Amino acid sequence: MSLAPRHKSVAAYNHGAMLLHWLLALLIIAELSIGYLMKHYTVLPDALSSAFYQSRFTFYQLHKTFGVIILLLALIRLSWRFLYKPPAELPISRVEQVMTNIVAFLFYALMILVPLLGWTVSSTSAKRLPILLFDNPHLVWPLLPPQVTLVSHLQAEWLHAVLAYSLVFLLFLHICGALKHQFYDHMPIIARMVPGRGLRAQPASKTAFLLLFLAVFCLGAAVVYFGFARVHQDQTGQAPAQAIKGSSATPGAALKNPKPPSLRPAAL
Repeated sequence: MSLAPRHKSVAAYNHGAMLLHWLLALLIIAELSIGYLMKHYTVLPDALSSAFYQSRFTFYQLHKTFGVIILLLALIRLSWRFLYKPPAELPISRVEQVMTNIVAFLFYALMILVPLLGWTVSSTSAKRLPILLFDNPHLVWPLLPPQVTLVSHLQAEWLHAVLAYSLVFLLFLHICGALKHQFYDHMPIIARMVPGRGLRAQPASKTAFLLLFLAVFCLGAAVVYFGFARVHQDQTGQAPAQAIKGSSATPGAALKNPKPPSLRPAAL
């Protein structure tokens, strides 16, 4: 579709911004879905609900792992934004520009705050369960020391949940706004974040992009490798949490081997 004359000067984001945008989008949607099912898994069919309950510890660790990755990628995305300013705004009203900037600011804030609060929840819990990246006992993410946790466990839990639901609302607003600009205003909003869609891309250093791509590739390779390692451990009957050094009992054993009289156990 050819661009209207007033859109001829519209530029796309650079490829580094595109890569981080879609990667974070996928991770956030997956993270929010897992987080919701962790508390409301009884909405699933009985067979899936029971399977989810039996693997609850693994899903908690996967949720924490995604949170750590989102936090790191959000910091990289913020740094990339400072390094390469976004292309000029589309020709929209002043009110829409202000709303767009507010939503973008809140997105960055929540992408950092929500994982930090989740980290605080784990660090202030009385159980002090370790954060096992990819549920692997050899990849332990450290808990926060007590002197840097500014809120209590209950406060952190409440804030984590409220801000996570706020992130869902922002995501809904963002998608609705993009669809409105694309199909009602007939502006190439989606093409700005998709390579090879007829818009000239914002210039960026090839070296910086290659380094970013390499980092993302290594992260993806780690996800695949440790995912297969986790499946192999399950097949060989090895419980990853039992291998943690210095532990006389399996952390979270009650979660890994629950004995539910029903599918509605008490919340963690």
